Amino acid sequence: MASGYPLRQILSKESNTLIPGICMLLAAYLFFILILGARQKLKIHTFSKAGRINIVLWAVFLALGLLSSLLAGPESIFYQGTLIAGAILTFSECYFGLLPLRAASLVCLTMVIPFNFLWLLVRLGRIWFPAYTIRNSSYGVISLSSIAAVSYVIRRPYNFIVEAAILVSLLINGHRTSFLAALAFIMVQNAFSLKKARKKRSLKGLLIAGACLVVVASFRYYEKATQYVIDNVLLLNDVHRGYASGFSNRIEIWKIAFPLITEKPILGWGSHENENIVRDREPTASSAHNGILASFIDYGIVGGSLGLLLMAFPLILAGKRAWSTGEKEFVFISGYGIGYIILSLGERYWFNVGNPTSLMMLYLIFYTLIKTNRMQGRANLTTMMAHS
Repeated sequence: MASGYPLRQILSKESNTLIPGICMLLAAYLFFILILGARQKLKIHTFSKAGRINIVLWAVFLALGLLSSLLAGPESIFYQGTLIAGAILTFSECYFGLLPLRAASLVCLTMVIPFNFLWLLVRLGRIWFPAYTIRNSSYGVISLSSIAAVSYVIRRPYNFIVEAAILVSLLINGHRTSFLAALAFIMVQNAFSLKKARKKRSLKGLLIAGACLVVVASFRYYEKATQYVIDNVLLLNDVHRGYASGFSNRIEIWKIAFPLITEKPILGWGSHENENIVRDREPTASSAHNGILASFIDYGIVGGSLGLLLMAFPLILAGKRAWSTGEKEFVFISGYGIGYIILSLGERYWFNVGNPTSLMMLYLIFYTLIKTNRMQGRANLTTMMAHS
């Protein structure tokens, strides 16, 4: 709800700028009422040194973004204010434990998955809808949150069926980056699952048989399969979206956008200003179409570097925990983070609250920091009691 979905799919495109901000304010207000009602049951937790440093870095990152936005203008201030509100909201939800990971996944699932199947049905031509109900506003981007939520909420083997349907929907609608991001998430999930079950003989035998089948099939159908992927999945030979077009003109856009970093290297141009500046330089472009590049343009070298650090640190923590323990929630976060990074390489934003996928990523960052901090605190307490 806080990201503005599903309202953004229904209302006019011109209102998309205001919807996330209005919904974020409404969500913050409701959350404030909830905190007041449950204030006696809330637990206050202390942070380790690393946790406090991370919070300070977040404050610096958001403050630098606000400063650059103040120099840019009202629209940029609005975007940065919405991001700050989203960061405070998601941090508070995790800190006070008011929104468990399963509940957050369920919210994403109910908000996004109707559009996955809507676009699948529309593309297959089975039914007709009025034009305003089938707008493709960030459809590919939001699909990562739904396919991740499916894996966390729906039991096996039913989750595989829904995930396959979403992948097919992305594939036939030509969302290459989103398809690769979703596929990466699934692969990470399965890799950790196999590691956890590596001692089971039946699974090992099944894997060996499957690997042999893939090897045999690859020799028989290698050329056809490879050509199909190149032509119909990656669209590399497509006149408008392949090599010849610079991947939907993205390479040319990146060439134009990259020098913008050096023009304002300290504070950047302001939150979301990469869209306006790139559009001025190249009228056919809508943004930098690369989340990392956009972050450096908007926030400068210092802010962009901080943004990378604030994303990388919790994902490393989650990855280590997932590898050592195989805990479902950290496996989920690791896969989601990798998928989100892949998605950002071809989409608009790094940190954003205008769609469920980005807002979920923000939630998972704070969830990881707070969860690992509490685990470390319990481990230190256990050690102290053992020594005493």
